[in-house]
Amino acid sequence: MKVTVIGSGSIFFTRQMVRGMATSEALRNAELALVDIDERKCVQMGRFCQKISDFYGANLKITYTTDRKAALPGSDYVVLTFAQYNYHYRETGTILAKNHGINLVSGETAGPSAVFRILRTVAPVLEVARDIEALCPQAVVINYVNPTNVIGTALTRYTKLNTYAFCDGFYGGMNRRIFRLLGEPRDERDPLCTDLTHFDYKLGGLNHFTFLWGLTRGGEDLWGRVKDALRAEAGAAEPGSHVRAEWDFCEAFDAWNPLGGHLVEYVRYFQGKGGDPQRDFVVSKWDLNKRIRWMKHVWFEIEACNAGKLPVGETMRDVGGANEMVADLIESMTCDQGRTFTVNIRNGSTITNLPTDTHVEVLGRFYKDRVEVPPVGDLPRGLAGLMHPVIDEQELALEAAMTGNLETAIRAVACDPLVMSLSDARRLVHEHLALEETHVGNVWDTYWAA
Repeated sequence: MKVTVIGSGSIFFTRQMVRGMATSEALRNAELALVDIDERKCVQMGRFCQKISDFYGANLKITYTTDRKAALPGSDYVVLTFAQYNYHYRETGTILAKNHGINLVSGETAGPSAVFRILRTVAPVLEVARDIEALCPQAVVINYVNPTNVIGTALTRYTKLNTYAFCDGFYGGMNRRIFRLLGEPRDERDPLCTDLTHFDYKLGGLNHFTFLWGLTRGGEDLWGRVKDALRAEAGAAEPGSHVRAEWDFCEAFDAWNPLGGHLVEYVRYFQGKGGDPQRDFVVSKWDLNKRIRWMKHVWFEIEACNAGKLPVGETMRDVGGANEMVADLIESMTCDQGRTFTVNIRNGSTITNLPTDTHVEVLGRFYKDRVEVPPVGDLPRGLAGLMHPVIDEQELALEAAMTGNLETAIRAVACDPLVMSLSDARRLVHEHLALEETHVGNVWDTYWAA
């Protein structure tokens, strides 16, 4: 079996995935091809991943290259996990939004800057997809590129590949949080933290905007206990804690988003515009310098490990004891296990009050030759209403990415719930285009020529 990772220089993803493969009886002898266009990162991560394999006594056959066309032939799985100048554009996006009175904690998958993440990401993803279609069309494509649900839509709509889109936000973290709220804390390495069959969930939505509105275990209704614990957590939390936003939203809509750091960008309630800003949670801007310092530190340690100056275990301490979800996902498909993961997939009739052609985030059971997605039914009234403008914004952004149409891009930004005026929408588009002209794609050449 061969797994190819496009964007292997990702320190968020690659180390944990390789550890997961190295500790899996089914995957520890697999072929792993690592691809990154940054030669230094490609070599350093490749050498480090070999050390991870050796550390766990695995026999992963690891290669690394900057040429994806050389790596793709023979791949059974291709993982997409790349971004261009992501943290740079997250910084500029949050600054531009702030100039128009909009607070963004990240701007990666929501807010006006997410429109431009789509504009600069769709073209390179589809370029990679064309190479996959030509060189290993039978491969299962696992998309981790954000916004993962929109990129999943693009891959499904514009290619013939067998592709699924994922985010690890609910993997491990959700159950661990639920156990803590129930007074049953678990170590992150406890298998129950990643067992999405341990509870019965009422769950669904859009990536980073997915909600839980019911929870049972063995027939016992646990939803009230979870809400009581959330209320208590929020009451004891500092004003800047996302727990306050999670509870305020849950109290109002009877639905909980465990990824509160993302929730606050999809709705207008946490912009400090209410009558009691001292009591309400208010979004704080994303910290670029903090992210750069952390990334440089991780790369320093990887290079030190490769030079024999730091043990592998010490270099992995920042990612904790849990493995990357994709390793478990590939194991489930390879071994026909039918394990349950949250997946972003074409809706069809899964969530009955959202459009059929959009990608929704729901639970799916993954087998070797199929994925079973249980029906969700209707989202609770109110949640669906909040999601429709987000879907319209993302669909218009995808259309703009494919056509290079300026007015479509403006319309996409105008749909954003945080944009307060049409003139702001127009200015934000022109300002983003001016700053991101290098990477929004050749399709926008007509804009620059006008």
